[in-house]
Amino acid sequence: MNLFLKIVDGKPVNHPSTEENLLQAFPEGIPVEYEPFERSGTHNSEYGVFEKSIVEYVKNGDVWTDSWSIAPMTEEEKAVRIEEISTAVTRQVKQENLRIAEYNIMLATAMSDLRALQAWSKYADVCKAWTLKSVVPTTPPIPAFPERTPEGFWIEPNNWIS
Repeated sequence: MNLFLKIVDGKPVNHPSTEENLLQAFPEGIPVEYEPFERSGTHNSEYGVFEKSIVEYVKNGDVWTDSWSIAPMTEEEKAVRIEEISTAVTRQVKQENLRIAEYNIMLATAMSDLRALQAWSKYADVCKAWTLKSVVPTTPPIPAFPERTPEGFWIEPNNWIS
């Protein structure tokens, strides 16, 4: 697939277009302001939660290509990122709460093990009380399920908040 980048006053405009799209838009031929572009791929570096990748278009000889770098987010971008993560985690916890409520009903009607019912009920309460305090790392971690020992006892995982 051949790509072309629109250049105005020596500077790239928008993003690369495919040759097919340009020929549909310009059946008489690709205008001269569109120059060949070769995709270099994306950056291979890992970056943190509050960093972003930046792409710039640079000319190498007769062909334009993309050049990737990593930069810190602005305070506004950080606020948006925190909100996105908080919303996603809150949504996940709400879904878990609904699932736990359904499981509690099943336990109450299908099991005669009072200890199991108490463990899962407490787990539901722990999840309802959970709130996100930090996104790096997710703090506190989302509560883990209660565990049943081989002897039939139910234990609370270490990450339950009191």
